[in-house]
Amino acid sequence: MPREIEPSWEDGMRSVRRSEMDSLVKLIDEVFFPGLTKIQPHIFNDENLSNVRVVVEDGEVVSHIGTIRRNVSIHGCPAKVASLGGVATYASHRGKGFAGALLQDTMRVCREDGVDYIMVSGYRNMYHRAGCRTVGRDWVFAVDAERASDFDDADLS
Repeated sequence: MPREIEPSWEDGMRSVRRSEMDSLVKLIDEVFFPGLTKIQPHIFNDENLSNVRVVVEDGEVVSHIGTIRRNVSIHGCPAKVASLGGVATYASHRGKGFAGALLQDTMRVCREDGVDYIMVSGYRNMYHRAGCRTVGRDWVFAVDAERASDFDDADLS
């Protein structure tokens, strides 16, 4: 069950504003690593602002969750999917329920927008408590540089 919304959430949960992007980048840089937003332009761009949910306190973004949404076709069946990740909260603001509430809010917004399937990046107990489950397997392959030329890549683009 999500925690009660803290009264200190000045603007509550909402989409990030363009004017808050510098504050969001500062949060992401500190929680993850500097430059992450630059290597994930599919999430952090002006067209995707409505899918980047935040909590703001005293004009500063203190918690974040990002999604991207795509229309896909699975064996000819159309579906709307969302990819969720980049959950970040400053250490000084943890324990207030921000991340869990942002996850619940993001899932609500996705349902309202007709998203059929949400893929979550990473594993946290918070995701499991929200009903997310690990499915499938991840495979990691390594190809030695000298063997890479063995593959027929003429049809790749």
